[in-house]
Amino acid sequence: MAVSMKSFTQHPLTLGMALCTTALLSACGEPETKNSAPSANGVQILYGADQLTLQEAGDDIWTEVELTGSFTYSDAEQDPANVEGHQYRWLVDGKTVSTSLSFTPSRLDHDKEIRFEVTPAAASGSATGTPTATSPLTLRTKERLFFTATAFDEDQALYVTDGSADNTVRIGNFVPGVGREGREFVTEPFMAGDRWVFSAQNVAGKTVLASTDATAEGTILLDDGELADLNPNSFKMFNGYVYFRGFDADHGTEMWRTDGTAEGTERVTDIVPGINSSYAFPLTVMNEQLYFMALHSNKGFELHRMNAAHEYSLVKDINPGAPNARIHTAVAFNNRLYFGADNGVSGEPGGKEPWVSDGTEAGTVMLKNINTLGSSTPQNFVAVGDTLYFIASSYNGEYSSEVWRTRGTPESTLIVSETMAGATALTPFGDRIAYGNRGKLQIAKPLKTEDGSNSRELITLDDVVNLQYMVNLGGNLVFASDIKGHGQLELRTVKADTPQTVETLADLNGVDSSYPKQFAPLNGKLLFTAADTGTGNEIWITDGTSEGTQLLIDLYTGANSSNATLNLPVDGLLR
Repeated sequence: MAVSMKSFTQHPLTLGMALCTTALLSACGEPETKNSAPSANGVQILYGADQLTLQEAGDDIWTEVELTGSFTYSDAEQDPANVEGHQYRWLVDGKTVSTSLSFTPSRLDHDKEIRFEVTPAAASGSATGTPTATSPLTLRTKERLFFTATAFDEDQALYVTDGSADNTVRIGNFVPGVGREGREFVTEPFMAGDRWVFSAQNVAGKTVLASTDATAEGTILLDDGELADLNPNSFKMFNGYVYFRGFDADHGTEMWRTDGTAEGTERVTDIVPGINSSYAFPLTVMNEQLYFMALHSNKGFELHRMNAAHEYSLVKDINPGAPNARIHTAVAFNNRLYFGADNGVSGEPGGKEPWVSDGTEAGTVMLKNINTLGSSTPQNFVAVGDTLYFIASSYNGEYSSEVWRTRGTPESTLIVSETMAGATALTPFGDRIAYGNRGKLQIAKPLKTEDGSNSRELITLDDVVNLQYMVNLGGNLVFASDIKGHGQLELRTVKADTPQTVETLADLNGVDSSYPKQFAPLNGKLLFTAADTGTGNEIWITDGTSEGTQLLIDLYTGANSSNATLNLPVDGLLR
């Protein structure tokens, strides 16, 4: 016999009634019969006090905000929704991280798959229902940018910003005795747990290791005392820690890691035992392995890999014997590692050429010998879709820098621009790649053909001169340049849907150049420094539109300049 069914929303822990609509992450169930198990319908995730679904909030959702599971409870016996026994799970990449109704992701959960699951319980009848989970979602981390600047008559100090004037805060001078005569960042901060790790120079020119929670009292030196000569450099995130190259008197220069605390800063390798050094430094992460360069017995500097348990091994002796493979940078792309390496043989094959590795000795091979008379010195690897671009030098009467592309095979490794030399600063741009060519701007797009020939679309923007900085902002290209005949260095853009048209985003300084530089992408916008007659050289921000380009903050009020030094890596930027 059919009975009436009464639906309840879980209360008081959820943030509101969840209606049965197609917008919900789980479909609504069918009416239950007596003694059937209770059901959780319309399972979804709500965000914060605003009681918004994540779909409604969209890109405004970041990690480090409280998420709350919500569902509509149905039971044939009309048991109340707030009966004890409901079971909850939050899963991050398939692993249970919480069994509460609410969960606050951390920065370590950035870009991971997050789900909420509920198993409803009933007071009578079938006591336990079927576990029901939401679809996967991905949250972003709201980043912060650290920089140094001088405000009023103060010494140079450390600041932090999230891209808003209200949240641009002076942290202070944490290195004793450092004044306007002496300190600058030498690394980009990396996240370890809930702290940022970076290195800086003190007045004596010594490189020190520090970390911060973005407050003055929470900014500390990590390498004082016994680690005073650590000299940290070459930072890379791996497994929740910041790995780097460091020194101590008993083990020489080896690989270290830190969680942002002094007690959590430790050496993890001693590849060359004792006081001798392997000079190990991290390159990149692929398939839960950290790839790094290190000096290994009589094999020179070669490619190694290490897992989270710090078990490490030599991948391949690329340049046999004592000579070095000369690997400095590497990029992971489609589960393979791409880098430039020297196998020590000139001619065919030889020199520093593009290599590819699947992490095994047999799978580590030269991709193509571009310069048969020497080294092509491949660098600046950048992925666009299924294509990896890089800059290399072929020999055609003079050594030149040209744009190449590959899809991972020798046959697909082809030159993009044979006729133009001097390519610099590859920047992804929609389904294209943009790059500088002796102060001008070129945009390339590979075209797939049945016969695998080197077909592409190549745009040269002749009006752009003196190209200096370039970045992808929301799928469009933003850069600093002059326009032929104007004589002013200002902020320009090329939109993805009109790649042959240059627009001026902002003329910040009238008849003079504003010299925009130090491009720093942050939370979907772009910070940069520029000068105008009213505020001097200060920090500006843009969302890629003219109306969204404005002064962030005038730290040194009036026409004086704070001379802010934005701290970010220089890869992809024109200097």
